[in-house]
Amino acid sequence: MKIELNNEETLNILHALRSEFMSVKLYFEENQNEQERIGVTTPEEIRDTYNTILKQTKEEFPMLNYIK
Repeated sequence: MKIELNNEETLNILHALRSEFMSVKLYFEENQNEQERIGVTTPEEIRDTYNTILKQTKEEFPMLNYIK
């Protein structure tokens, strides 16, 4: 799927995903019970989405080459 975003929108999405990743990672560390995790996006899924968006946009937005 191709989504057209400008620099600011892309950075906002990446920032939101990174913030969500940190929150979910902490939640998973604090809640080891599988029942409490049902329906919650895993940190790995968020990380993979973040990395996919970052990889796809680095060619289009050279300034993103500085983000890791």
